[in-house]
Amino acid sequence: MNEGRLTLRSIAGYCIEEALWKFVIDIVTEIKEKKLVLVGIDPDMVVIENEDFHLLAKDDVMPSFCASEGGFSEAAMVWSLGALLCYASSGHLIFGGSGSLYQSKHPSVKLPVLQKKHSSLTPIVQRCLAYSPEKRISMDELVIEARKGLELCKKRIRSKSNVTVKKEHPVTSSLDERWPEEMIDNTI
Repeated sequence: MNEGRLTLRSIAGYCIEEALWKFVIDIVTEIKEKKLVLVGIDPDMVVIENEDFHLLAKDDVMPSFCASEGGFSEAAMVWSLGALLCYASSGHLIFGGSGSLYQSKHPSVKLPVLQKKHSSLTPIVQRCLAYSPEKRISMDELVIEARKGLELCKKRIRSKSNVTVKKEHPVTSSLDERWPEEMIDNTI
């Protein structure tokens, strides 16, 4: 674990939708820029600084976040990102904590569905977690979809904040009606 650092493990189960989209964009962008090819990514490798997510590569990755085919590949990293999105959304490991080991024993297992408040990410997660590496979404497509998702999320947030609630207040002309306490002249 990264002592003193805020990691994805620290916020798992408490993420807002906007943070999940941003996580995907930041991590995939960093992987592409650094030309990283990893066996997997686990929650302790994702560090949060301000509102940005960064990747700290390490040699040992939790098996729950490694694809069933093993090896260093883009498809394995995509599978890990799907598992991480599920974890960040719910705070729970996929397939009861067995990850890809369970999926390799049950290749046609139903893929996770995210909680209602993150349901817009479910199709992306399921494309990441496809059992067959050839059926997984590519990193390029993943970052494009994440940018679209983040934009839609921000639009929904902005439209909610523009809604004004009008409260009906009775208009009274008398000061006594607007101020129920008795007024006393204490200058005497």
